[in-house]
Amino acid sequence: MFDISEYVEKANAKTGYFQVDEIAKLSSYVKSGLLRTETAAALTTHQEEIIKEAVARLIQKRPEIIAPVSNEQSESILAVFVRDLDFFLRLITYAIIAENILLLDDLLVKWKQLGEPSITPVTTAVQGIQEMKDVISSILSSDKYSEAFPYFEHIVKRLSSQNLLITDEIRSKSHHAIEYPDPEVLDYMEKQEILFTQHKPELLEKYPGMYVLFEDGKVLDCDTDEEALVLRAYEHTGPRPLFVKKVLEEEPQYMLWNSIYSSCA
Repeated sequence: MFDISEYVEKANAKTGYFQVDEIAKLSSYVKSGLLRTETAAALTTHQEEIIKEAVARLIQKRPEIIAPVSNEQSESILAVFVRDLDFFLRLITYAIIAENILLLDDLLVKWKQLGEPSITPVTTAVQGIQEMKDVISSILSSDKYSEAFPYFEHIVKRLSSQNLLITDEIRSKSHHAIEYPDPEVLDYMEKQEILFTQHKPELLEKYPGMYVLFEDGKVLDCDTDEEALVLRAYEHTGPRPLFVKKVLEEEPQYMLWNSIYSSCA
């Protein structure tokens, strides 16, 4: 976050005035402030419309998200999905005001740590954010859309990279450029998740507590160290989408923090 007090403290510690480059940075921050606040205000004003339309578009494209399940289950899935999209949109307004895109990262990690079923599946969440990005293109003016666009893209990329287990450290070790996933890759990941669940009894019998590299119903490799497993796979095939998951009898559950979800009881 841009903190003017840091500049003041730095200058005061030297009993001097602001440096020319510091004044230039302060000037840039102030000049862009009006557009940033207007963009955040527009997103806030149209929040309900943006989320409602994004959910409707994704359900139309992927009706299997809520089917075939009971009406009660469908309502529960939709409620979590709407809540999560609202959370992402709210984070974006914070980051835009602060002019700090990295502000999103820590809260995204905490969101993902909540784990399913407390949160929307990551692949579905990513597609929902992409739908919101498309929706705002017809709501915001071109300058406001240009201001907001990088923040939506950042969330999509960060969530996608976490879902594919491609961290910044792994990316640097691979010595290859890794592209963020397109919809086909996201569909692949969701398919592997379904197959993993179907094969879970036999996985628990053979690989309890271990990370497995899983593809189309088969375990290609396993390890107690997640990063070592991924890097080993990259050595053989180069960087590509991987489905790696720890074999646990019960998925870890987490508390919901009011500091993350304002709607939580």
